[in-house]
This record gives sequence, C-alpha cells and structure tokens, in this order.
Amino acid sequence: MTSEISNLVEEINLKPQLVSFLVNGVLFELNEELIQKRASNSILAREDRRAQFYDIDKNVYVFDQPSDVFEVLVYFISTGLLSRPTNINNLKLYSLLSFFEMDKTVINTFKKMEHLVFEINWEKTQCSTNSWLYTFFALPFTSRAKLINIFFFAMTMISYGNLCFEYTFALPLFQLIPSPTDNTTMILTIIGLDFNPSIEYLSYLPEIIYLIILLMEFFIRFIYVSNKLKYFSNYLTIIDLLSILSCIIYLCSIIKIKENNIIIRLIICFRLIRILKLTRYSMYIRQYIQTIFYYYDISTLFFIIFICLCIFFGNLTYGISLIDHHRIHLTPLDSLYYSYETILTIGFGEHIPSTPYLTWIIITSILFGTICLSLPVPFLAIYNFNLDHYEQEKIMLN
Repeated sequence: MTSEISNLVEEINLKPQLVSFLVNGVLFELNEELIQKRASNSILAREDRRAQFYDIDKNVYVFDQPSDVFEVLVYFISTGLLSRPTNINNLKLYSLLSFFEMDKTVINTFKKMEHLVFEINWEKTQCSTNSWLYTFFALPFTSRAKLINIFFFAMTMISYGNLCFEYTFALPLFQLIPSPTDNTTMILTIIGLDFNPSIEYLSYLPEIIYLIILLMEFFIRFIYVSNKLKYFSNYLTIIDLLSILSCIIYLCSIIKIKENNIIIRLIICFRLIRILKLTRYSMYIRQYIQTIFYYYDISTLFFIIFICLCIFFGNLTYGISLIDHHRIHLTPLDSLYYSYETILTIGFGEHIPSTPYLTWIIITSILFGTICLSLPVPFLAIYNFNLDHYEQEKIMLN
C-alpha cells in the first residue's frame, strides 16, 4: 500500500503542469516548467506580468491586443516552446501569423531561428492589423518599415527642435527682423536674401512641412490597414485625433479663414507624449530596459505630473511678468500657449521674465519636474530586483 502511494505521488510530481494561453482566440497549452526554462524573462513566464491577462472564469491567460499577440508569437518562435514538427500548436501558430503582414525579410528572419519547423505561404497571408508600423524598433520588421518609422520619428524631433530653436534664439535675439519673425525669416536675413514680409507662406514653412509629414503618416498607416474600422478602434488615440484636428485648424489659418498658428505648435508636445507611449510596444528595447516597461504606467504618470508642474509655474511666471510690465492679461488660449512655451524652451521663450527671481522659479520647476520623471526608475529597479530575489528564494524553499 505504501509503495502504491509513493508511486502515485511520484507520478503526480512527474505529470507536467500545463498553462493555458488564449492568443487572439487560439488556445495553447504549454508546460510551465518548459516556459520557465526557455523563456524565463518573457511575458509568458513572469507571473507579475501575465497576471493582468488572466481570465478567472475561463482559467486562461487571454492575449487579444495586436501588440501583445505579436510579442507572444515572437516568444513562441524564438524560444522553441513549439519545437516538435508534429505539434498541433505549430498549425495554430501558422493561423495566427497569417493575421500579420510580412514579407520575405520577415520570413527569413524567422527561418533563421533554429526552432522554427514550419513554412509560411506568403501568397495566402492577409494583413488585418497594422503590425509593421506598430512600433519603431521591433526586430522582425522589414527595412522599409524601419526607414519609414525612423523618418517619422526624426521629422517629429526635428519639428520639436525647430520650435525650441525658434522661440529660444530667433524671437529674443532678432526682434528687429520684419514681421512675421521666425527662424526662416532670420536665416534668410542673415545670409543676405531680401525678404518681403508680405510673402507669408514662406514664414509658415516649418509648420507646413510638419503638416505634410503629419498627413503622410496618417494616410500611410490608414492605407496599410485592410479593415479600416480596426484602425479607429485599436490604433487611433486621442492624440491622433488632436493631430488631425490641428491639421484642419492650421489649414484654415493658412488660407486666412481663421488666424491661429498656435494649435499646430502645441500639438508637438502631445506628439512627444505619443512617442513615449509607442515605446510600450517595443519588444527589442524591453528585453534590456525591462523595469521601465513593466511600470510604464507609473512613468507616464510622473511625466504628466512634470507637464502639470511646468504649466502651473508657466502660468504663474507669465502672470507675474504681465504685472511687472503693466500689461493686460490675454485670452486663456494665450496663457496656455505661453505655458507650453515655457516647457519647450526650458524657461526661456519669447516672454523672458523680467527678474532673475522669476527665471530661477522656472528653472527650479523644470528641474523638479525632471527629477520627478526620472525618480521612479532606480527605485523600481531595486524593487524589481528584490521581487526577483524573493521569488527565487520562494522557489528554493518550495
């Protein structure tokens, strides 16, 4: 009797513990021990990360967002979790891969992974989600996609730099240049070209370039989604809607229907936040800077706090500077504009505070906001290390 019980216990211990993953409606049952062994740092193995995907009623981990689905598939292939040629999971994985747009570059990348044991028929693949434009840095994407994404990223940063340059140097230092005064006018004047202030479209050149880039980005991403409804439901964010709205408003300002060239400048701030949000979908960087991506919500929260602090101190210093100059307070939109200008120019914009005290208030607010933004990183890294150490000790004790 004792031997039978011991044999039963041994059989139970040897029986593999299966974990169920529902990836875009397709069920996978994988060995927990194999997951911990081959993909210990992935979203599949870390309980603290996969807990947010757990469905109590179905007793499975549900991955249905395109970015999460793609990440899971990459781990399935690259770590060899589906390594047997006759494994039914390979057929399921094939059906999932057909949802993503790929070309020969991608399939060659997957074929180089030693555990990939099945072929993909490229003629039958269909694109139902914007996968290759979903992130900036994912490795399996094509060179063409990387170039396009890098182009958009660079143009956004150039627009941001252009804005900082214009308000930091052009306006304070070259206020005698004929109106409209911006960096384009300044450069043309410095190199000796005659500039007629009535040719206003040339002064709008930086914003027009940015507007064209913005529209190109929107239409290219929209064209590469076969189901257009998915674009608006899964991809389009409030920041994209603000960008589109800014395009319409700015076009109206160019054709003199409505004089307003502030919105397109403000939107660059929102676009920078969107770039930070896009890093959430990066799998390549996530492997090396895991802590930041595990707690991206906290990082985003501190970034918002930083923006709010800058807006608060920007409004404060702008109000005090108006009192110092005995000027009448302008509209709320102007107040918001100068607040964002404080952020973009690190405290030195068109309206420079009249006293050193006000300047130091702005510098202090910027530094304090920067500290708040970067403060959670080392603490979260220590917390993450302690959590891993605790889990390892717990496993050893068990």
